[in-house]
Amino acid sequence: MRKIPVIIDCDTGIDDMISFAVTLTSDKLNILGITTAAGNQVVDITTQNTLNGVTIMGRCGIPVARGAEKPLSRPLRDAGYIHGENGLGTYQFAEMTSKQPEDIDAVELMRSLLAASEEKVVILAIAPLTNVARLLMEHPEAGAKIEKIVFMGGSL
Repeated sequence: MRKIPVIIDCDTGIDDMISFAVTLTSDKLNILGITTAAGNQVVDITTQNTLNGVTIMGRCGIPVARGAEKPLSRPLRDAGYIHGENGLGTYQFAEMTSKQPEDIDAVELMRSLLAASEEKVVILAIAPLTNVARLLMEHPEAGAKIEKIVFMGGSL
């Protein structure tokens, strides 16, 4: 069966972690990489949550890159009042993973994954769309390699 090539752009809080239970275990998706942004919490926390999430799901081979610290045109207003101080409500990881983010930022990881893919890629955008916007502004040619962008919206 052909697997759908996917890049996940997330701001890992409670909802994103739940989505990993579906996406990271699916035999229909080829997860090429995961990028993070500030949203449910600040980007350092969402990135650490993402690294811990891929580790727990046994998917350490998926590259994770840290992305946008704030929106493009306004100050950050994170959802810590919903997702808690650690972005995951009352859940605490027993230990932190040793997995580290890639040495390149989210936009560069997305650009390189798209360029290397032999087929068009689906972007699952479950974070603020800052990384995706920056990708298309800084590398408009990358749009030709995107099959579609599936996003979760509605916070504003």
